[in-house]
Amino acid sequence: MLDVTVSTRRCVVRSLGGHEAMVVSLLAHPHLPLLVSASGNSIRVWDLETRSCLRTLAGHTHFVYGLALDRTGRSLASGSGDRSVKLWDLDSGACFRTLEDDGMRYIFAVAWDWSGALVASGSDNNRVRVWDATSGALRHTLVEHSGPVRARAAHP
Repeated sequence: MLDVTVSTRRCVVRSLGGHEAMVVSLLAHPHLPLLVSASGNSIRVWDLETRSCLRTLAGHTHFVYGLALDRTGRSLASGSGDRSVKLWDLDSGACFRTLEDDGMRYIFAVAWDWSGALVASGSDNNRVRVWDATSGALRHTLVEHSGPVRARAAHP
């Protein structure tokens, strides 16, 4: 069992156990006591105040590499080596949308726009795709990258 450790410079603040494999991605909400971790093909959502796992999200068939919370902390986007982006309702734990197309490969980075209407995904095929979060429609494909898109910019 692997732990997610939350610490300051001098001491461990919390240790959250339960993952069966290496934690590949970790994300904290800037204003809520919410932490999301990805290990293997599962995602855990944690309450940092109670140190409890609120839910485990299962649905990807390969490692989850990218995580992004919308600004409200109620929706999560996850990108995976299974060539998909899944959108999750964190209140229910349900996947409400799967985004995929034939050209996608490993999804390393995902991001929500400020309004929560759009989701971007970056992959190892040097592309960024921008999706409508409500309909699942692909809005744009940005192809000018010279290498894999592995990171995203955080919004305030």
